Order: sequence, then C-alpha cells, then structure tokens
Amino acid sequence: MKQPGIEMAQRRLPGRFAAGGIGALAVLTAGHFVVDAYSSAYAPLLAILRERLGLTYAQVGAGAALFAFSASFMQPLYGFLSDRINSSIIIVMAPAVAAIGMASVPLVGAYPATLACLFVAGIGIAAFHPQGASQAADTLSHRPSLAMALFVGGGNIGFSLGPALVTASYAFWGWDGLWRIGIPGIVAALLLAPTAPTPTQPTHHGRGSVGTALRKRWKPLLTMYVFVVVRGIVQLIFVTFLPLYLIDSGMSNIRVGAALSVFLAIGSIGSLAGGVFADRVGERAIIRLSMAGSLPLFLGAFMLESLTARLAVLSAAFFVLLLSNPLTIVLAQSWVPKHRSTVSALLMGFAWGLGGMLAPLFGGVADIYGLGPSLAAVGGLPLLGAMLAWALPGRAG
Repeated sequence: MKQPGIEMAQRRLPGRFAAGGIGALAVLTAGHFVVDAYSSAYAPLLAILRERLGLTYAQVGAGAALFAFSASFMQPLYGFLSDRINSSIIIVMAPAVAAIGMASVPLVGAYPATLACLFVAGIGIAAFHPQGASQAADTLSHRPSLAMALFVGGGNIGFSLGPALVTASYAFWGWDGLWRIGIPGIVAALLLAPTAPTPTQPTHHGRGSVGTALRKRWKPLLTMYVFVVVRGIVQLIFVTFLPLYLIDSGMSNIRVGAALSVFLAIGSIGSLAGGVFADRVGERAIIRLSMAGSLPLFLGAFMLESLTARLAVLSAAFFVLLLSNPLTIVLAQSWVPKHRSTVSALLMGFAWGLGGMLAPLFGGVADIYGLGPSLAAVGGLPLLGAMLAWALPGRAG
C-alpha cells in the first residue's frame, strides 16, 4: 500500500523525483518560501512609509495589526475549506494574490490605500498556509517533525529574505519601481499550477465534526494556543519594530534591510534545527527549551551598550525562540489528525494573528516610553511561554 505522500506526489511529479514524497515536499516548500517572503516584506515597507508620510509608531502598529488580521486571523476559514475540498487551487493562487497586494503598495502611496493593499496581500498569505502545512505533514509520514521543519524552515528562509528584497529593490529602482517585488509571486503561481500536489485526504464524509474533534482535546489545544500567542507577540513585535529601532539608532535603510534579513535567517535556522533535534529528544523538550533558553538572551541583549553586540544577542534569542516553530504544529496535528488543516490554521494563523493585534498598543506605548525600553519589556514574555510549555502533553498516536 502506498504512503499518502507518495500517492500525492506521483500524481503530478516525475516518478523518481517524487519518490518518498520528497518532490511534493520540495514543491510545497518552494511555494512557502515565496509566500513567507511577502509575510515579512510589510515591515520595511512600513518603515519606508513612516519616513515618506511621517507616520507615528502607533500608525505603523496599526498597519502591522491589519496585515496580521488578514494574513493570520483568516487562516481558519481557509483551513476549514481545505479540509473539505480535494483541490490544489488554493495554494496555487495564494502566491499571486499576495504578490498583487504587496506590489500595489508603492503604486497607491496614501496611508489608507496602503492598508487596503496590505489586507489583500494578507489574504494570499493566509490562504496558502493551512493546506500547505497539512500536505507537508503527509510527504514524509515516517518523519513528520522533519517534514514540517523543512516546510516551515523554507518559509522562514523566505521570511528572512523579504526585508532584503524590499530594501534592495527600493535602493535600485526607487519607490516608483518597487512594484517589481510582485514578480516572484506571479512566477511561483505559474510554476505551482502544473506541479502542486493534490490532497488525498478523505473529504468531510465520515470524518466527524470539527467542533466535536476540537472539544475532545480542548485542554492541550488551549494551552498550545496560548503558547503560540505568546510566541507570536514576541516574534511579530520584533519583526515589525526592530527595523525602526535600528533606523533610530542611525542605520541606513539598506543596512537595516540586510540586518533584519540576517536576524530572520538565524531564526529560520532555528526552526530547521528544532525539527532535527526533536527526532532525537522529542517535541516537548525542544518547545520547553525554546522559551526557557530565549528569555535570558532577550533580556540580556538590552543591557549591552554596543548596537552590534545587542543585535547579535537578539539574533541568538530569535534562533532559540523559533526552535519550537514547527513542533507546535506537529503536536497539535497529532491530537486532531482528521482536521489537520484547521488545527494548523488555528496555530499558524489565528494565534499568531492575535499576537499581532497588540502591535498598535505596543506602538502607543513606544511613543510614550521609547522603543528600546518597550522592546526590552516584550523580551520578558518568554517567561510566561516557559510555564505554558511545561503543561503540554506529548504526541498522540
């Protein structure tokens, strides 16, 4: 009997490349790479707009919150749909929609219109993740943590390159030529159309109610949900406001984009490392380490006087924090295996997006107390995350 990942991959990909589900995983990871590059592109775009339009930290936070709402809060809707259809159309169209939204930002210029463009871009980002994560888990059924780590890690690498793509394009083409950042998403959609694996999960018949399945495991799911919210607050606040912190410290836009990309790349390596280590010591051990280990690094970074040293320690903290990134999804999918897209959407999107809703509040606090002290305060949140991590059960099945 064929494994689900093999059947899924062989439907469209050349046989030897697709064997073992590697081909399907490569296709999904490449799409995730492009989509997540747009996930982080909003941060330097808002930083540039802050200078061009004279935005406050609160306005920057509002833009980040709207983007998080569109790119994250809507994911459960797409997860619900993905669990009920047998088509790859969602993950094929998603990169193009994200590209069109991001490419439109420099074409409109005004702040309200910019918010609308970011909302459209978020729709594409939200649509890709639930089905992509569910299918990725199938590709290497004997090593789901590794498959998810590669899928998430590929997305995180794209996430890390997004700021550099924007700032380099801005330096080369200027604001009026920045629409070219939409080209990779269009190309990705064209490449995914003939190669994206089609889900082979059974449709909703006989699978039971989503609500019933979630209620049966509500305690561990709630604990995991709050854990991801805490991690999402730390992650999104630093991704959004670290560029502004560096600009306020005297860095140029091009150097800020490069520094943020390095910061995010180190985090993406952390996601990959978490998947590898989990195969040896288990998901829970790595999830606990991610919070307990990142806490002293986040707090210690702001005690250093050198900006370079501060950024280096913050990067190390981000590496440790994101060790848990793919593992929270793997654990939760094991608890509710028949509704993996929905569960993935709740954790990858809805929980992370709830953390993003605090960005305007954080921006308002930073306008009053300063950006550096406000970021240092957020660095203390892994203490709460560590307490939640110790309450999580192991993988089911």
